[in-house]
Amino acid sequence: MSLSDAELFDFNAALMEDYDDEKAHADLEEYGDAFRFQLVAALHMDAWVERLQDPDSRASRGMDEIEVRGWITALKNLAAFLRQGYYLPGGSFFEQVVSNR
Repeated sequence: MSLSDAELFDFNAALMEDYDDEKAHADLEEYGDAFRFQLVAALHMDAWVERLQDPDSRASRGMDEIEVRGWITALKNLAAFLRQGYYLPGGSFFEQVVSNR
């Protein structure tokens, strides 16, 4: 089973300050599976956030409330960065890493 592109793009883009749907679809056209893999990773992070927010889940066992909130914030931010193509060639984080080498 695989996910359709529509399923990979099923998220609330309004929560991201720098999301551009046209750019995201152009990135999909240009980078294909490399971008799809990033979108799958972002979906995994969304699921992880849901487990951390579920008081009955084992995902947050042993963590205090501040630590859980930190993980949630970090996972949401990273999922947004992946969806916005920041790690693809030309993306801001990709270019930052390359220029520091």
